[in-house]
Amino acid sequence: MFNAVAFKASCEFSLDKRMAKHGLEPGAFVYIADSAMVTKGNLAKIEDNLFLTRLPFSYNETNRVVSEAVSEDNWEEVGMFNETPTTAKRPPALYSVAEKTVELYQKEYRAIVVHSSAHDKRRTKRIGREIQASEKTLSKLIAQKTKQEFYCRADAEAAASSLCKSETGLHSIAVSVEEKVYKARTLWEFINIPRGQVV
Repeated sequence: MFNAVAFKASCEFSLDKRMAKHGLEPGAFVYIADSAMVTKGNLAKIEDNLFLTRLPFSYNETNRVVSEAVSEDNWEEVGMFNETPTTAKRPPALYSVAEKTVELYQKEYRAIVVHSSAHDKRRTKRIGREIQASEKTLSKLIAQKTKQEFYCRADAEAAASSLCKSETGLHSIAVSVEEKVYKARTLWEFINIPRGQVV
């Protein structure tokens, strides 16, 4: 396995020529590198040789294929790969895969989305914390904004529209404007003197 530095150095000349020195024809080997390999220049230099790497989430294609795999829920189970003994507190992770295609720099590549059962529990806890934080933030904002009253409907609707845009990635806000009608006070009520009382 090569690290990113070794891969960059090896890409300075043709991989085919380097491997040919060892009697390997193009396509007769699989190049393994870390995610730093995934750049336009490196992908061009590796040409049509096979390679294996991890596609970083900084690429939109990664998010797209993971979302597709999760929503389609069409996983192929590949089992366990643990080499260490498991315990009751640390059960073995079960792995599943889904095959997809990504497009990087106008070229298509085969992608394998890997799902781990161990990742489920950690991610579920993290998502739970994110949901609570999102709900707390928006609840505080809603409590502040709903105390405010407006003297005309246009101002209230503008504030409602602004509040709707305050959504998080996990929650959105639906707002409605309600009209409150206040009965006009008489002069006697305004100055707090009971009607009929002589001053």
